[in-house]
Amino acid sequence: ARFVLPSANIRGHRHQWASSWAAVTKPYSAELLTRSSSLRGNHFAPFRPRGEVTDMALAATQWVRDRIQRADAMKATWRDGGLLPNRVTTNNLNATDKVNLLHWVLESHGITHRVAAARSGALAPLNLALPEPEAFDGVLIYLPERQLWIDPSCQTCEPGEVHPRFHGGAAMLLPFKRGERPLTLPGP
Repeated sequence: ARFVLPSANIRGHRHQWASSWAAVTKPYSAELLTRSSSLRGNHFAPFRPRGEVTDMALAATQWVRDRIQRADAMKATWRDGGLLPNRVTTNNLNATDKVNLLHWVLESHGITHRVAAARSGALAPLNLALPEPEAFDGVLIYLPERQLWIDPSCQTCEPGEVHPRFHGGAAMLLPFKRGERPLTLPGP
């Protein structure tokens, strides 16, 4: 039924299916990757890190973490990002805004990284054979050259660590590249 129908009603539970991981990640890429790209021509990144690439990425991460975040920051979904220039000047950032802000700074300085749609570890594991829409509930940054996860909204996480809600979860790097599979997030 998965290949014939876009959704199924199994034992009274309506469930959506996608034809591929590319289809699953398309709305995440459209929302998360275009937000900072639209700023590139109109605004300068609000932070200028110095040093070698890794040092620059870690300095930018610390700068973003030091921005004030709302009390309900961790309840934000990946779609809850706002207009960054406004949110930065008012220090009214949620978790998604912090990832968008770090993406903007890293992208502005040519630092190789990928935005990743993340799935909480408490959710059921992904079935790689059955891509499903809305599979991910958070956003992280990944530095592929260092194989390092960065969670800029987690105030207590060191680079390489993620918020406890993501421990053991999965993440899909954006934009999706053919043949990529979800990556397992680090645990405690």
